[in-house]
Amino acid sequence: MDNELVFNTYSGNSYMYSMDKSKIMHTNPLLAFIILNNNKSNLNYLISQNPLFSNITPSEINYQLQKYEFLKNNGYFNKCTAFKQRNKRLSKESVLYNFSRLGSICFEVTEACNLNCTYCGYGELYGHYDKRENKKLDFIYAKSLIDYYHLFLNSTDDTYTENDSIMFNFYGGEPLLNFELIKGIVDYVKTLKFKGKSIEFAMTTNGLLLDKYIEFIANNDFYLTVSIDGDSFCSSYRLDHSGNNRFEDLYKNLKHIQRQYPDYFKDKIIFNSVLHNKNSYEEIYGFISKEFGKFPRISEMNDKGVAADKKDDYKQIYRNGFESFKSYESKDTSNMLPAVNNVFMDYTARGADSLGFTLKYDSVNSLFNESPKSLLTGSCTPFYRSVFLTANRKILYCEKVPHDKILGIIHEDGVVEFDFEKITSFHNNQYDGISNSCSTCYAINRCTHCTLADNELTFCSDYQTKEDMLNRLSNIVEYFEENPSNYIKSIQEITLI
Repeated sequence: MDNELVFNTYSGNSYMYSMDKSKIMHTNPLLAFIILNNNKSNLNYLISQNPLFSNITPSEINYQLQKYEFLKNNGYFNKCTAFKQRNKRLSKESVLYNFSRLGSICFEVTEACNLNCTYCGYGELYGHYDKRENKKLDFIYAKSLIDYYHLFLNSTDDTYTENDSIMFNFYGGEPLLNFELIKGIVDYVKTLKFKGKSIEFAMTTNGLLLDKYIEFIANNDFYLTVSIDGDSFCSSYRLDHSGNNRFEDLYKNLKHIQRQYPDYFKDKIIFNSVLHNKNSYEEIYGFISKEFGKFPRISEMNDKGVAADKKDDYKQIYRNGFESFKSYESKDTSNMLPAVNNVFMDYTARGADSLGFTLKYDSVNSLFNESPKSLLTGSCTPFYRSVFLTANRKILYCEKVPHDKILGIIHEDGVVEFDFEKITSFHNNQYDGISNSCSTCYAINRCTHCTLADNELTFCSDYQTKEDMLNRLSNIVEYFEENPSNYIKSIQEITLI
């Protein structure tokens, strides 16, 4: 794997990126040429024969050669050691450490849903989940998991900051179809003290029942994620079981909340949209920003766990996020809401963060600082973020993971079972299966691939070649070249998580 990557943007600027240090910087075209040809014995001759450098003086050539030697002597071109540093194993102690700092317990309140969305992750397109039988999670099992964690947390010697919190999250199906369980859990956890942690609540909903339960939700300060794909046509994959588009019912509920609970609507409600062949970035952002003054999180359809006999159907519906984003970016948005331009800035800044680079450094020495190295892949380690309790009493990493990859189970008598040794071994086996791909992948430093959501462990579907990485780098930098004020704003205002 090459450590130094050199690329040009449409504007003709040259940049170099260090894989080992995850650092990028603008560079003189002559220096870029020297980097690419430094191993050739006739380097000076090659420079003299290149028409791009016909007017460059010998002193300038010497200066760029000295700059190259300076970077080289300070390790900027060292062999990339990311795989060696990241190819480590998880320990049982680190798993227990994560568990004590668990951030979220998510409950699959019910398998039932009042919608039958075409692209639903539990629908006909997918086959990586347990058979849906409209089961509801019983309170006794939710309470068992809460009690287990409460006892574990309060028996540890660790101390926590006052700002730490534990989030109780409600998911479905449509969670509001089992509102009594939600209310029961909320009322119960309010009676408990979680050492050093405050209590928060969150829910993901299709919004059709919000008119009945918004008072309770707002009074308990829920973080509320509402699924909406844009206007009525853009939401035409979100149908009920009779084939009816329920957009108008959702729209009415949201407008009611916006009028009656304006502060809650502004501060606590976010929108989540799925990109598909009936909508686009432009349509989604245009509608939601105009109607609600918000900018949704947009995600592509899940490409993991697609049933073998449904892959053609999936391809018909799927829309590529980056292509849709670039199409939107190419249009004149100056007459739209000012915040629309922040969409591009946020999207691109997060892409830059995923590569771990900035174009701003405090000093020359900061160019040579090592980039932090985590374990292989973008998979969450066990309990790093959350646990997800299904209606079938399985405890998973999260709601996106196939139902055969379990962390634990709650038995019918309410006994919670975690085997921390087995959990550690399972996670390390995930690393072993994918490590050969990781060793030559150019996304290794900031991998976002979740092996837990993918049953293919011998080859990574997000594998990046050198050419892939160069394209990714140039796309991000080109955006900031065209929008320099947004780069400054992204440094100052965007929090990347």
